[in-house]
Amino acid sequence: MNKLKCPAKLNLFLKITGERNDGYHDLQTYFQAVDLCDYLNLYHREDDLVLYSDNYKHDLSNNNSCVKAAELVKNYTGIENGIEIQLEKNIPVGAGLGGGSSNAASTILGLNNLWDLKLSEAEMLNIGRQIGADVPFFVKQASCFAEGIGDELIDVDQPQRYFVIIDTEEIVQTKEIYQLISSTDSFDSKINDTKNIDCIGYNFFEKIVCKKYPKIQEILEILRKYQNGVLTGTGGSVYSYFESIDDAKLIFQKLPDTLKKYLAKGLKSYTIYD
Repeated sequence: MNKLKCPAKLNLFLKITGERNDGYHDLQTYFQAVDLCDYLNLYHREDDLVLYSDNYKHDLSNNNSCVKAAELVKNYTGIENGIEIQLEKNIPVGAGLGGGSSNAASTILGLNNLWDLKLSEAEMLNIGRQIGADVPFFVKQASCFAEGIGDELIDVDQPQRYFVIIDTEEIVQTKEIYQLISSTDSFDSKINDTKNIDCIGYNFFEKIVCKKYPKIQEILEILRKYQNGVLTGTGGSVYSYFESIDDAKLIFQKLPDTLKKYLAKGLKSYTIYD
């Protein structure tokens, strides 16, 4: 079948509004899809095996989100077909850009089409939740406001933006960062009117992450000399946002070539099929 796109995401803001009884935290964020993409190829197999390969320099096959997604789809539907998954990895790993979640969502969407399963969006969202809180966002294929643990999605339109993204090359473990939330840290107030979001660029975790990873702080300061600088998710990527592609290109060119940088366009909605 054709290559399937797996876009990256940015958090335009990230609020942590409280701790839940299940050990997770309630949050509010705006998930912004961008056109920095991994690509999947799915090939039908006559046997029942799920085979996986990628172009990444490290082995991602153990505990891989694509394999999890395929196994969950097979278990849910009872289908006995096999699948070969080939992943072209372009989104930095462990960088807070949602690459693994996007790969999983595109696997679910792609198998639904390849195997003609006729799964509803609600069914695919539920499969995605079993893999990770970000996966339902990618199943919807549209930028949107999110709350709960990130899986309660609300359609809210935002202006067209362009982004300069820096992979700091610090691999940040999300679970570890959440564990660093102190009893003295004040949770954020909730947004009640999603049509009037005025906290773009805010991230609850910035101080926590920058204290543990000084390199991320240094790169944020470089971005802020030119424009704004924002931490996405729990890191380790940071970005600047622009209303004009020309402004984004100008800053992209000014930033040192020693930085691992990407120029990206925001996607209000998308399809995984080219």
